[in-house]
Amino acid sequence: RGVRTVGLVLLSWLLPVATFIAVAFLLALPFTGLKPLFDTKSATQILLSAAAGLIVLINAAYQDGSEGRAPAFLRWTGRAAAVALVPLIGIAAFALELRIAPYGLTPERVIAAVCVMIGAVYAVGYAVAAVAPRGGWMQLLEKVNIGGALLILVSILAIFTPVADPARLSVDSQVARLTSGAVTPDRFDFDFLRFQAGRFGKEALANLAARTGGPTWRPAVPMV
Repeated sequence: RGVRTVGLVLLSWLLPVATFIAVAFLLALPFTGLKPLFDTKSATQILLSAAAGLIVLINAAYQDGSEGRAPAFLRWTGRAAAVALVPLIGIAAFALELRIAPYGLTPERVIAAVCVMIGAVYAVGYAVAAVAPRGGWMQLLEKVNIGGALLILVSILAIFTPVADPARLSVDSQVARLTSGAVTPDRFDFDFLRFQAGRFGKEALANLAARTGGPTWRPAVPMV
């Protein structure tokens, strides 16, 4: 218990540093724009990681919710971090949409979309907890954590079933792009269907072959 307490205290004092970096980043955006971030081609992952870190540090400072455990400075920092989660997740969702809209879904983008959805629940819930006039210091955070944990479990179960299987969703998205003419056959990544999408990809490849009267698999330009 003593080690746990010391660990939480040390983590909680990282919260002001992380919050300062996050807020400084958001305040700099009107001057720098989003292009430097998007040029990394990992904007969604970076922002989701930053948001996850803030969530962990907020909880480290919150502990059991007793205001006496956290100085006023930490409490106000926690509120600022909770509010900063909203634009961070919003930009992450925007960056992900910029990849999905022209290139369709991939298993990685499906997982990222699930993470963005979960992050949005935490971000909105924490922001509401931060500005709520009633209750203790961010007391609503406790209910958000429980709801978020249940959502994570449901999402994991859905991903491991055909309902939201990343491979199935990706195959449906890519085949729809091909059949709609959004991508030409010579630019379509048939390798993805054959080697990376499991049985869903092979079934889709067989259906395409039957539709065109011959085999359609060939090495192609990989999806961006």
